[in-house]
Amino acid sequence: MLNSDGKRELILAHHEARRQQKPVPAVVYFAGIAASCLVVVTGWWMTIGSNVFRPLLKNDEAVRIMTQGVQKLETNMAQAQQAKIPESQQIKAGVKEAILRLQQQTASSTPTNP
Repeated sequence: MLNSDGKRELILAHHEARRQQKPVPAVVYFAGIAASCLVVVTGWWMTIGSNVFRPLLKNDEAVRIMTQGVQKLETNMAQAQQAKIPESQQIKAGVKEAILRLQQQTASSTPTNP
């Protein structure tokens, strides 16, 4: 174990050795961070971003089924308002029907492996 004088000498020697090294400019750090961020953003854009901003295809079967489900749900909600049927039951029934249609369509359009 070093005594307090030995510790102090060691700390001062370390400090002196570090001071003699050239400091790395902060610009290098900022450039490295900017380059890393650019790589991450470019990768995200190439994998996900371009698909996020692409408009939905109007002829897509899944979009058509969901649109029909929403329209039917709106119709059912209007009928429920007039008939005083609890809305939660109508919502659940409409959502279940839309999900079932989507699952049936997906199952029928999924190619089977020979």
